[in-house]
Amino acid sequence: MRAKANVCRSLCILALSCLILAGISLGTAGATTKVQFRANKGMTDENWEKWKSIVQDNVIKMGEDIKVEFVPGRSDVSVPKEREEVATIMITGQSLPDLTSLTVEDYAEYVTAGWLDAEALMEHMPKDFWNRLFPVHQSIYAAAWGNKYYAVPWRFGVGVLYVRKDLLGKYGYKVTPLQFDSNPSLGNLIDAAKKVSEKEGVPYGWIAPHEGGSFDGFFFELLRAFDGYLYGGKQYLYGPVGDRPITADAPEVIMTLKAWQDLYLKHKIMPKEAISWNNSDAMRMFGAGKSVFMRLWNFGITQLEPVTGLSSEKWAATPLYSAMSPHGNSSMGGWWWGVNPNSKNKRAAVKVIQAAAEPNSLLFLINAMGALPPYSALFTPEKIKEVSPLLAPYARTIGQAVQYANERPFSPVYGELRALLIDVLKPMLIGQYDVKEAVQRLEAGMRKIEEEYGRKK
Repeated sequence: MRAKANVCRSLCILALSCLILAGISLGTAGATTKVQFRANKGMTDENWEKWKSIVQDNVIKMGEDIKVEFVPGRSDVSVPKEREEVATIMITGQSLPDLTSLTVEDYAEYVTAGWLDAEALMEHMPKDFWNRLFPVHQSIYAAAWGNKYYAVPWRFGVGVLYVRKDLLGKYGYKVTPLQFDSNPSLGNLIDAAKKVSEKEGVPYGWIAPHEGGSFDGFFFELLRAFDGYLYGGKQYLYGPVGDRPITADAPEVIMTLKAWQDLYLKHKIMPKEAISWNNSDAMRMFGAGKSVFMRLWNFGITQLEPVTGLSSEKWAATPLYSAMSPHGNSSMGGWWWGVNPNSKNKRAAVKVIQAAAEPNSLLFLINAMGALPPYSALFTPEKIKEVSPLLAPYARTIGQAVQYANERPFSPVYGELRALLIDVLKPMLIGQYDVKEAVQRLEAGMRKIEEEYGRKK
């Protein structure tokens, strides 16, 4: 009997031990993984909370036990300052945030510095995920660096031309969402801007904000840098940095610089004070009827009426014109989500990106912040109309602008080139020195950038 009791006692102890171990094991397997997501906010507090809920719900629907902690990128500092803070996190090897937003300007620098984890994305993202990407969104192609995706695109942007069709209509100009008048050219646009502004007493023919001097899209468009004219051809657009020709004196560059300087000095349809304006300043001027044309990113289509009160019957958006071509010449912008290579929860971070890239999340962002999703199934008038009736009629307009958009020069010296262009071209545009001197300064600055990078390698 005693032996049987001992056996029973032993079996009970063994069973209890198994239950305890099983409980510990189950508890470990079922433990919630916490992921910190530093996301671009760019929307109202109310919409920010709604979007956070959408992403968290998507995570749950995927069957993942992941708690997402959202950290908004700082809105009280400039974009370069925000970029500097994120770079510091990466350089110092911090594991948080697990994933972060990054812009077109960050991408090449982050990749070459090892601040994005391509292996995690390629391993944990479903293979068919990449097939959804909008085929003509050129920023996506650049994201596939060396046949690897280092980040997931979630929005793109193109410059478009906003026109006051109520003013233009008085003088016989026809405006549709696909073109301005029947002769879409820079010369035709200049003539219309001068004629209408003079007849109507409108102070400005055309405005293009520069975000207080830090905005680069306008400068790259006017230079057509994305066609490679600055570097001897498109084959050198992405490098090799430190070993490529510098051709800032190419005829195409000189012609374009002269054409845009003329807008300020010869035709006098571009106000010099616009050099220091930001997007909101430009929208208010345009909405108040103080300009016939305005260059702005596509997000203005959804923001113009709320910001200025200008009804949609009085304006339209068309593809942006080039100084050298009748086609739109927008530069391609974009934002991505990337995984921190120091994260301790890489698989979970990828799953959060997957949840954030679900259709309901991206469609919500269209209306919340004018963020256009780079996924072909969503980029249709029908889908966009579900969340933004105002934007839907312009789906073809933006599609055409994307089609003609030039690639950005992704390289580790993107930021340095951008800063140089702004420093040189701002004073040139308003006549502080001529085009010839601007070209000389550009060439000297570009050579210095290339040489300094070559010494770092």
